Amino acid sequence: MNWSFVEKDIYKLYGKKVEKVEKLGGYGDKFNFTAISSEDGEKLVFKVKFVKSVQDKDETMNRILLHLTEHNFTVPKPCVRKENISNEDIQIIRYVIDNQISKDVCEELISFVPGSLFAFEPFTPTEIWKVFYNIGTYVALMNKEMQEFNCFTSFGVSDEAYFFLQNCLLLRDRIPLVDNKEMQEITTYYLNKFEREVFNNLHTLRKGVIHGDFNDLNMTVLSKQLATDANQIDQIKSAFGAFDFEDGHFGYYVFELANCMMYCIAKALRDGHETPWEYGSQVLAGYNKVFPLTKEELDVLFLSVASRFCVSLIASYTHGPETIDNNPLLYVQSKMCPPLLRDMFSKGHEVITKIWMDAIDK
Repeated sequence: MNWSFVEKDIYKLYGKKVEKVEKLGGYGDKFNFTAISSEDGEKLVFKVKFVKSVQDKDETMNRILLHLTEHNFTVPKPCVRKENISNEDIQIIRYVIDNQISKDVCEELISFVPGSLFAFEPFTPTEIWKVFYNIGTYVALMNKEMQEFNCFTSFGVSDEAYFFLQNCLLLRDRIPLVDNKEMQEITTYYLNKFEREVFNNLHTLRKGVIHGDFNDLNMTVLSKQLATDANQIDQIKSAFGAFDFEDGHFGYYVFELANCMMYCIAKALRDGHETPWEYGSQVLAGYNKVFPLTKEELDVLFLSVASRFCVSLIASYTHGPETIDNNPLLYVQSKMCPPLLRDMFSKGHEVITKIWMDAIDK
């Protein structure tokens, strides 16, 4: 499809003249486009999200992004939207609604985060051991920096957003979509245990403003040398970039860590590294060094990681045709879930948890 009409939409909404609009891949909750400013050559990202705009949340997130930028994190910078623009005048919004992709639509224009996608950056076994440690440190540093905004306790997510672990039980009804009996049984097992041992104890877990979706497709490597060698806070901040903050919310710190661990473990396996659970332990070790977990958080970490694998797997069977078409990124991560869930189930809670706890002790 020719998406050149998006150039006019961006100008109507933000007063920016752009060119070279290209649609990116990704999950089915939004359309992502890149564009180049005709005025100064800056690369921009235009997101058309299939949700209602919540002004207070959008304003808070813009404040958070500016705060992180001021504290030397490489994150998107929001562009200022014009006021009183009718959705009826925006062609991409009409396209989404008229084609029944979503009845709710909002958009944003932000700066492009530089660097190479972490998901596709190759590392040797020795390098990735240290990189994962630094990734864990980076996530913890950002969580600590965003504590300034913890007064926004209503900064939440929809109760229907099943990608977030606090809502993952919504996916149990979709387990029959998974076309493998063994995977149906394993996902049922872990989500049921999550309900009994995690969900019913959410009140014991710490909360704060979090990114909400730290994964290897939402992070960039700004410097491979710093990613592997950094041992100072400023160096670690300079090693990585982060984007896709629209899932940011007042949520659970341990779920932020579990999400990041799950995707790093999947990357280790995808890249051919042996013992992915050991590599994943380094994310935990780096995070815990900066932002130590409580006993209650450590107790639920295994089931949180396992359940996040279940979420990714089950959700991969729910994508519509408009999301699957020409979208090579869609199954990069979820295809790693079956072998890792199978291995988790085989090894068991005690074996894998001991690997992770040993990393903290070291």
